[in-house]
Amino acid sequence: MNDPRVSIVMVNWNGWRDTLECLDSIWEIDYPNYDIVIVDNDSSDDSVVKIREYLNLISDGEGFSDAGDDFQVHEVAQINILMDTPVENPPKHQITLIRARKNWGFAGGNNLGIKYALKFLKPDYLLLLNNDTVVEADFLTPLVETVSGDVGVVGPKTCYFPEKEYINSAGVKMIWPWVIAQNQGIGELDQGQFDEVQEVDALLGACLLIKAEVFQEIGLLDSNFFLILEETDFCLRAHQQGYQIIYQPLSKIYHKEGFSGRLSQLSLYYFYRNRFLIMKKHLNPSKMVLFSNLVFFRLLKDVLTFFLRGEWGFSWAAIRGYYAGLKF
Repeated sequence: MNDPRVSIVMVNWNGWRDTLECLDSIWEIDYPNYDIVIVDNDSSDDSVVKIREYLNLISDGEGFSDAGDDFQVHEVAQINILMDTPVENPPKHQITLIRARKNWGFAGGNNLGIKYALKFLKPDYLLLLNNDTVVEADFLTPLVETVSGDVGVVGPKTCYFPEKEYINSAGVKMIWPWVIAQNQGIGELDQGQFDEVQEVDALLGACLLIKAEVFQEIGLLDSNFFLILEETDFCLRAHQQGYQIIYQPLSKIYHKEGFSGRLSQLSLYYFYRNRFLIMKKHLNPSKMVLFSNLVFFRLLKDVLTFFLRGEWGFSWAAIRGYYAGLKF
Protein backbone atom coordinates (compact mmCIF):
# COMPACT_ATOMS: atom_id res chain seq x y z
CA MET A 1 0.00 0.00 0.00
CA ASN A 2 1.34 3.45 -0.95
CA ASP A 3 2.01 5.93 1.81
CA PRO A 4 -0.58 8.75 1.78
CA ARG A 5 0.71 12.06 0.46
CA VAL A 6 1.24 14.77 3.09
CA SER A 7 1.65 18.46 2.32
CA ILE A 8 3.58 20.22 5.10
CA VAL A 9 2.49 23.87 5.33
CA MET A 10 4.44 26.42 7.36
CA VAL A 11 4.19 30.20 7.64
CA ASN A 12 7.21 32.48 7.92
CA TRP A 13 7.11 36.08 9.08
CA ASN A 14 10.48 37.66 9.83
CA GLY A 15 11.70 34.31 11.12
CA TRP A 16 13.92 32.79 8.45
CA ARG A 17 16.43 31.37 10.94
CA ASP A 18 13.69 29.33 12.64
CA THR A 19 12.31 28.27 9.26
CA LEU A 20 15.67 26.97 8.08
CA GLU A 21 16.26 25.10 11.33
CA CYS A 22 12.81 23.53 11.00
CA LEU A 23 13.60 22.48 7.42
CA ASP A 24 16.91 20.98 8.55
CA SER A 25 14.97 18.69 10.88
CA ILE A 26 12.35 17.82 8.25
CA TRP A 27 15.00 16.49 5.86
CA GLU A 28 15.76 13.79 8.43
CA ILE A 29 12.23 12.39 8.81
CA ASP A 30 11.59 8.78 7.88
CA TYR A 31 8.25 9.33 6.15
CA PRO A 32 8.72 9.01 2.35
CA ASN A 33 5.80 10.82 0.71
CA TYR A 34 5.56 14.51 1.51
CA ASP A 35 6.00 17.95 0.02
CA ILE A 36 6.52 21.33 1.67
CA VAL A 37 4.77 24.68 1.20
CA ILE A 38 6.33 27.74 2.85
CA VAL A 39 4.24 30.91 2.95
CA ASP A 40 6.19 34.09 3.59
CA ASN A 41 3.72 36.55 5.13
CA ASP A 42 5.26 39.65 3.52
CA SER A 43 8.26 39.69 5.85
CA SER A 44 9.94 43.04 6.39
CA ASP A 45 13.39 41.49 6.89
CA ASP A 46 15.38 39.51 4.30
CA SER A 47 13.47 36.26 4.93
CA VAL A 48 12.56 35.66 1.28
CA VAL A 49 16.18 36.14 0.18
CA LYS A 50 17.54 33.84 2.89
CA ILE A 51 14.97 31.11 2.30
CA ARG A 52 15.46 31.37 -1.49
CA GLU A 53 19.23 31.01 -1.10
CA TYR A 54 18.74 27.96 1.10
CA LEU A 55 16.33 26.35 -1.36
CA ASN A 56 18.61 27.11 -4.31
CA LEU A 57 21.33 25.08 -2.63
CA ILE A 58 18.90 22.17 -2.66
CA SER A 59 17.90 22.64 -6.30
CA ASP A 60 21.61 22.80 -7.25
CA GLY A 61 22.18 19.39 -5.68
CA GLU A 62 23.86 20.79 -2.59
CA GLY A 63 21.14 19.81 -0.12
CA PHE A 64 21.75 19.00 3.51
CA SER A 65 20.69 15.36 3.22
CA ASP A 66 19.70 12.84 0.59
CA ALA A 67 16.05 13.75 1.18
CA GLY A 68 16.67 17.43 0.55
CA ASP A 69 18.48 16.67 -2.71
CA ASP A 70 15.35 14.96 -4.08
CA PHE A 71 13.15 18.07 -3.87
CA GLN A 72 12.15 20.27 -6.77
CA VAL A 73 12.03 23.93 -5.76
CA HIS A 74 9.21 26.19 -6.92
CA GLU A 75 8.55 29.86 -6.09
CA VAL A 76 5.24 31.59 -6.70
CA ALA A 77 3.61 34.95 -5.96
CA GLN A 78 0.26 34.91 -4.18
CA ILE A 79 -1.68 36.13 -7.21
CA ASN A 80 -0.57 33.13 -9.28
CA ILE A 81 -2.31 30.69 -6.94
CA LEU A 82 -5.61 31.76 -8.52
CA MET A 83 -4.30 32.11 -12.07
CA ASP A 84 -2.09 29.06 -12.58
CA THR A 85 -3.50 25.77 -13.86
CA PRO A 86 -2.95 22.60 -11.80
CA VAL A 87 -0.87 19.83 -13.34
CA GLU A 88 -2.34 16.35 -13.69
CA ASN A 89 0.45 14.57 -11.80
CA PRO A 90 2.25 16.87 -9.34
CA PRO A 91 5.88 15.96 -8.54
CA LYS A 92 6.26 13.64 -5.57
CA HIS A 93 8.80 15.84 -3.81
CA GLN A 94 8.31 19.57 -4.19
CA ILE A 95 9.07 22.51 -1.94
CA THR A 96 7.18 25.70 -2.76
CA LEU A 97 7.84 29.22 -1.51
CA ILE A 98 4.76 31.45 -1.72
CA ARG A 99 5.28 35.21 -1.45
CA ALA A 100 2.16 36.69 0.18
CA ARG A 101 1.27 40.27 -0.71
CA LYS A 102 0.67 41.23 2.94
CA ASN A 103 0.80 39.79 6.44
CA TRP A 104 -2.34 37.66 6.65
CA GLY A 105 -1.66 36.43 10.18
CA PHE A 106 -1.26 32.81 11.23
CA ALA A 107 -4.69 31.75 9.97
CA GLY A 108 -4.59 33.62 6.68
CA GLY A 109 -1.02 32.58 5.92
CA ASN A 110 -1.82 28.93 6.52
CA ASN A 111 -4.93 29.27 4.38
CA LEU A 112 -2.79 30.41 1.45
CA GLY A 113 -0.62 27.31 1.82
CA ILE A 114 -3.64 25.04 2.24
CA LYS A 115 -5.32 26.44 -0.90
CA TYR A 116 -2.13 25.96 -2.90
CA ALA A 117 -1.61 22.40 -1.68
CA LEU A 118 -5.20 21.32 -2.33
CA LYS A 119 -5.16 22.83 -5.82
CA PHE A 120 -1.71 21.91 -7.06
CA LEU A 121 -0.37 19.04 -4.93
CA LYS A 122 -3.50 16.95 -4.22
CA PRO A 123 -2.46 15.64 -0.78
CA ASP A 124 -4.36 13.11 1.30
CA TYR A 125 -3.42 15.02 4.45
CA LEU A 126 -2.12 18.46 5.30
CA LEU A 127 0.29 19.07 8.15
CA LEU A 128 0.20 22.59 9.58
CA LEU A 129 3.60 23.04 11.20
CA ASN A 130 4.89 26.15 12.94
CA ASN A 131 8.18 27.37 11.54
CA ASP A 132 9.54 27.71 15.10
CA THR A 133 9.50 23.95 15.67
CA VAL A 134 12.04 21.15 15.40
CA VAL A 135 10.72 17.66 14.68
CA GLU A 136 11.86 14.16 15.55
CA ALA A 137 12.77 11.95 12.60
CA ASP A 138 9.88 9.57 13.32
CA PHE A 139 7.23 12.17 14.18
CA LEU A 140 5.09 11.99 11.04
CA THR A 141 4.43 8.25 10.67
CA PRO A 142 2.45 7.84 13.95
CA LEU A 143 0.29 10.84 13.04
CA VAL A 144 -0.54 9.42 9.61
CA GLU A 145 -1.24 5.98 11.04
CA THR A 146 -3.68 7.47 13.57
CA VAL A 147 -5.88 9.15 10.95
CA SER A 148 -8.54 6.55 10.14
CA GLY A 149 -12.30 6.28 10.30
CA ASP A 150 -13.80 9.31 12.06
CA VAL A 151 -10.42 10.72 13.10
CA GLY A 152 -10.01 14.04 11.30
CA VAL A 153 -7.25 15.89 13.16
CA VAL A 154 -4.21 14.49 14.99
CA GLY A 155 -1.47 16.24 16.94
CA PRO A 156 1.78 15.18 18.65
CA LYS A 157 3.23 15.59 22.09
CA THR A 158 4.82 19.03 21.94
CA CYS A 159 7.70 19.88 24.25
CA TYR A 160 9.63 23.08 24.63
CA PHE A 161 12.84 23.92 22.82
CA PRO A 162 15.54 23.82 24.03
CA GLU A 163 14.00 22.60 27.34
CA LYS A 164 13.04 19.34 25.64
CA GLU A 165 12.17 17.49 28.84
CA TYR A 166 9.27 19.86 29.60
CA ILE A 167 5.83 19.64 28.02
CA ASN A 168 4.34 22.48 26.00
CA SER A 169 1.12 20.65 25.10
CA ALA A 170 -0.33 17.16 25.36
CA GLY A 171 -3.59 18.10 23.69
CA VAL A 172 -6.07 20.81 24.62
CA LYS A 173 -9.10 20.76 26.91
CA MET A 174 -11.62 23.60 26.87
CA ILE A 175 -12.33 25.36 30.17
CA TRP A 176 -15.57 26.88 28.96
CA PRO A 177 -16.55 29.10 31.91
CA TRP A 178 -13.37 31.14 31.33
CA VAL A 179 -13.21 30.37 27.59
CA ILE A 180 -9.65 29.12 27.85
CA ALA A 181 -8.08 26.44 25.64
CA GLN A 182 -5.90 24.77 28.27
CA ASN A 183 -2.81 22.89 27.10
CA GLN A 184 -2.60 19.67 29.09
CA GLY A 185 0.67 19.22 30.93
CA ILE A 186 1.99 22.68 30.12
CA GLY A 187 5.25 23.33 31.96
CA GLU A 188 5.34 19.83 33.47
CA LEU A 189 8.41 17.61 33.41
CA ASP A 190 7.70 14.84 30.90
CA GLN A 191 7.70 11.64 32.94
CA GLY A 192 5.32 9.64 30.78
CA GLN A 193 2.16 11.01 32.40
CA PHE A 194 0.74 11.86 28.96
CA ASP A 195 1.85 8.80 27.02
CA GLU A 196 -1.64 7.50 26.22
CA VAL A 197 -3.51 8.25 23.02
CA GLN A 198 -6.64 10.21 23.84
CA GLU A 199 -9.44 12.18 22.28
CA VAL A 200 -9.22 15.88 23.14
CA ASP A 201 -11.22 19.04 22.53
CA ALA A 202 -8.51 20.66 20.41
CA LEU A 203 -4.79 20.62 19.67
CA LEU A 204 -1.94 23.11 19.79
CA GLY A 205 -1.59 24.82 16.42
CA ALA A 206 2.17 24.22 16.31
CA CYS A 207 1.51 20.89 14.60
CA LEU A 208 -1.78 19.57 13.20
CA LEU A 209 -2.25 16.70 10.75
CA ILE A 210 -5.61 17.15 9.03
CA LYS A 211 -7.46 15.05 6.47
CA ALA A 212 -7.87 16.95 3.21
CA GLU A 213 -11.57 16.09 3.25
CA VAL A 214 -12.02 17.99 6.52
CA PHE A 215 -11.16 21.26 4.76
CA GLN A 216 -13.55 20.39 1.96
CA GLU A 217 -16.34 19.81 4.48
CA ILE A 218 -15.88 22.61 7.05
CA GLY A 219 -13.71 25.13 5.20
CA LEU A 220 -10.35 26.66 6.05
CA LEU A 221 -9.09 28.31 9.22
CA ASP A 222 -11.18 31.33 10.17
CA SER A 223 -8.98 34.27 9.16
CA ASN A 224 -10.99 36.59 11.45
CA PHE A 225 -8.93 35.24 14.35
CA PHE A 226 -5.67 36.42 12.72
CA LEU A 227 -3.66 35.18 15.70
CA ILE A 228 -4.50 32.86 18.64
CA LEU A 229 -7.37 30.34 19.00
CA GLU A 230 -7.84 29.80 15.25
CA GLU A 231 -6.72 26.17 15.60
CA THR A 232 -9.07 25.73 18.57
CA ASP A 233 -11.98 27.02 16.51
CA PHE A 234 -11.04 24.70 13.64
CA CYS A 235 -10.92 21.64 15.91
CA LEU A 236 -14.26 22.54 17.51
CA ARG A 237 -15.84 22.92 14.07
CA ALA A 238 -14.41 19.58 12.93
CA HIS A 239 -15.75 17.89 16.07
CA GLN A 240 -19.20 19.36 15.43
CA GLN A 241 -19.13 17.63 12.03
CA GLY A 242 -18.46 14.26 13.65
CA TYR A 243 -14.66 14.13 13.42
CA GLN A 244 -12.50 12.99 16.34
CA ILE A 245 -9.58 15.15 17.49
CA ILE A 246 -6.78 12.87 18.70
CA TYR A 247 -3.60 13.46 20.69
CA GLN A 248 -0.87 10.98 19.65
CA PRO A 249 2.12 10.91 22.06
CA LEU A 250 4.15 8.53 19.87
CA SER A 251 4.79 11.58 17.75
CA LYS A 252 7.01 14.26 19.28
CA ILE A 253 8.13 17.76 18.27
CA TYR A 254 9.77 20.70 20.01
CA HIS A 255 8.40 24.23 20.04
CA LYS A 256 10.30 27.48 20.61
CA GLU A 257 7.34 29.09 22.31
CA GLY A 258 9.41 30.12 25.30
CA PHE A 259 9.37 28.07 28.48
CA SER A 260 9.48 31.14 30.71
CA GLY A 261 8.30 33.71 28.18
CA ARG A 262 5.47 36.23 28.61
CA LEU A 263 2.57 37.34 26.51
CA SER A 264 3.19 40.29 24.23
CA GLN A 265 0.71 43.16 24.13
CA LEU A 266 -0.38 41.99 20.66
CA SER A 267 -1.06 38.42 21.78
CA LEU A 268 -2.86 39.65 24.91
CA TYR A 269 -5.12 41.80 22.71
CA TYR A 270 -6.05 38.79 20.55
CA PHE A 271 -6.31 36.53 23.61
CA TYR A 272 -9.24 38.64 24.86
CA ARG A 273 -10.71 39.56 21.47
CA ASN A 274 -10.77 36.02 20.12
CA ARG A 275 -12.42 34.53 23.19
CA PHE A 276 -15.54 36.38 22.10
CA LEU A 277 -15.22 34.96 18.59
CA ILE A 278 -15.08 31.47 20.09
CA MET A 279 -18.13 32.15 22.27
CA LYS A 280 -20.16 33.63 19.43
CA LYS A 281 -19.43 30.67 17.18
CA HIS A 282 -19.76 27.79 19.64
CA LEU A 283 -22.05 28.76 22.55
CA ASN A 284 -25.77 29.33 22.86
CA PRO A 285 -26.91 32.83 23.96
CA SER A 286 -27.51 31.96 27.62
CA LYS A 287 -24.05 30.43 28.08
CA MET A 288 -22.47 33.29 26.23
CA VAL A 289 -24.03 35.84 28.60
CA LEU A 290 -22.87 33.85 31.64
CA PHE A 291 -19.34 33.22 30.40
CA SER A 292 -18.94 36.80 29.12
CA ASN A 293 -19.49 38.01 32.67
CA LEU A 294 -16.83 35.63 33.96
CA VAL A 295 -14.40 36.81 31.28
CA PHE A 296 -15.14 40.40 32.33
CA PHE A 297 -14.14 39.65 35.93
CA ARG A 298 -10.96 37.98 34.62
CA LEU A 299 -10.31 41.15 32.61
CA LEU A 300 -10.62 43.32 35.73
CA LYS A 301 -8.17 41.10 37.58
CA ASP A 302 -5.62 41.16 34.74
CA VAL A 303 -5.94 44.91 34.18
CA LEU A 304 -5.43 45.62 37.88
CA THR A 305 -2.44 43.26 38.05
CA PHE A 306 -0.73 44.87 35.06
CA PHE A 307 -1.54 48.35 36.36
CA LEU A 308 0.02 47.66 39.76
CA ARG A 309 3.15 46.38 38.01
CA GLY A 310 3.35 49.60 36.02
CA GLU A 311 2.68 47.70 32.78
CA TRP A 312 -0.02 50.05 31.54
CA GLY A 313 0.44 49.00 27.93
CA PHE A 314 -0.64 45.48 28.83
CA SER A 315 -3.67 46.78 30.72
CA TRP A 316 -4.71 48.82 27.70
CA ALA A 317 -4.12 45.88 25.31
CA ALA A 318 -6.43 43.64 27.37
CA ILE A 319 -9.15 46.32 27.52
CA ARG A 320 -8.94 47.00 23.78
CA GLY A 321 -9.10 43.28 23.01
CA TYR A 322 -12.12 42.78 25.25
CA TYR A 323 -14.12 45.60 23.66
CA ALA A 324 -13.04 44.62 20.14
CA GLY A 325 -14.44 41.16 20.86
CA LEU A 326 -17.70 42.58 22.16
CA LYS A 327 -18.18 44.61 18.98
CA PHE A 328 -17.11 41.91 16.52
